[in-house]
Amino acid sequence: MDKLFDGIRWVTTRIYRAIVALINGFWWLARLKMLFVVAFFHGLWEIIRAIGRWPQFFINAWHMR
Repeated sequence: MDKLFDGIRWVTTRIYRAIVALINGFWWLARLKMLFVVAFFHGLWEIIRAIGRWPQFFINAWHMR
């Protein structure tokens, strides 16, 4: 019976370590994508604000938050 539980523990440990390795390996890529998205929308907001096509309500709401 102990061999069975040792085997289950061994398998679950390997699965856990593989998942952690994948998360650690790809987290920088996900973070980089999030930074690109934030930079894109910030640039888009600056362009829209510079053009002045949006109602003043949105600009005031953004700066008053």
